[in-house]
Amino acid sequence: MAYANQHCPWEIYETLFHSLLGSLVAKLGPAPSASRLGLPGKLLSLNSSVIDLCPKVFDGAKYRTAKGAVKLHLVLDHDGLIPHYAVITDGKTSDIAVARQLDLPKGSMLLVDRGYCDYGWFAALTARRVHFVTRLKDTAFYLTVATRTLEGHGVVADEIVAFVKHANDDNENFFRLVRYQDPEADREFKFLTNHRELPAATIAAIYK
Repeated sequence: MAYANQHCPWEIYETLFHSLLGSLVAKLGPAPSASRLGLPGKLLSLNSSVIDLCPKVFDGAKYRTAKGAVKLHLVLDHDGLIPHYAVITDGKTSDIAVARQLDLPKGSMLLVDRGYCDYGWFAALTARRVHFVTRLKDTAFYLTVATRTLEGHGVVADEIVAFVKHANDDNENFFRLVRYQDPEADREFKFLTNHRELPAATIAAIYK
């Protein structure tokens, strides 16, 4: 296998991955959580994991002075809970740098954590008709443009907001902020999305 890794072109593994992916998609149905939410498009989640490696053995895995690592960036398709996209980078590559390169299906819903909070990227997703849900950073500074009728248990606010950094007369980058009081955790969560039609309770349920 070591010899094959050194001498075989990487395209072989790409072809094998897509072949296996197609076979699994045909055999596996939607995951219960995805179908229960009743979303119009695919539900995808994006995250990364740092994989520690020995720098003396893996000299290409630059991370810190005395520590080696690579980072696995993974998009999970909730139809069958199988990978939609995966790439391995060096450990220093930022999450958002990889996220900006993704070509996601139009109409899909992408779930990300606060590490991917980039308002320019959010605007680009909106322009490509890709939806997202994330948690709002505590330090975010925004203006409330409009309020919406509250619907759903636990929903304490449903607002249209604009971020001060992007606020101007020609600004079209308005987002939706849903504040949800979780009875189990006994705390309030702020969810940011660009989807205007879904019930606020569904927005909160996607992240949960």
